[in-house]
Amino acid sequence: MPNYKTHLLFGFLFFIALYAIFPIANKGILFLSALCLFIGSLFPDIDHKNSKAFKTLRDLIIILFSIYIIVSLVNDVPLMLFMLFVWFLSADKIILFLKPKHRGITHTFTSSIIFLIVLSAIAFILNRNISPGLFGFVGYLSHIIIDKIKI
Repeated sequence: MPNYKTHLLFGFLFFIALYAIFPIANKGILFLSALCLFIGSLFPDIDHKNSKAFKTLRDLIIILFSIYIIVSLVNDVPLMLFMLFVWFLSADKIILFLKPKHRGITHTFTSSIIFLIVLSAIAFILNRNISPGLFGFVGYLSHIIIDKIKI
């Protein structure tokens, strides 16, 4: 079973091939496109509890929801502390419960299309350019292909 290093390596190879076909002159867009491709090459494994993608997303959710609790309950400190306490005790279990099974929905072509649409929309809003979304899509597909051929 390929690990994150294998997915990043093949993501890099796909990036070189894609850049050779579709060169990007703007260095900022090029960097963002490369970043999206590498994120795409790891993203399907958000459904595996030991993957870097899952752990990063889990930590981000915990931090953001903690900030939300603090901001929304800033005027009621005892309730805020209680909610943070409960959240920190249960967050990992809640996230694991909601996690899809490994190599399930996140390892499908449909998910890669959703990933493409979301990344392209964000990139277009921020930069009026969809290249990062297309590169992210290629990274996502590279992950699925490598898992299928079991390199």
